[in-house]
Amino acid sequence: MISGQKDFLFVPLGGCGEIGMNLNLFGHAGQWLMVDCGITFEKDEANPGG
Repeated sequence: MISGQKDFLFVPLGGCGEIGMNLNLFGHAGQWLMVDCGITFEKDEANPGG
């Protein structure tokens, strides 16, 4: 893919729109920024549902 210097690129690498599995790349002017917004919740076996 050939892009110009003014293009803003978005590349979803995994789980876009899912809780706990988001990894995205943003590109502009030859620079890239990776954003990892994934989160998981610990399962509390001693206190289910709380």
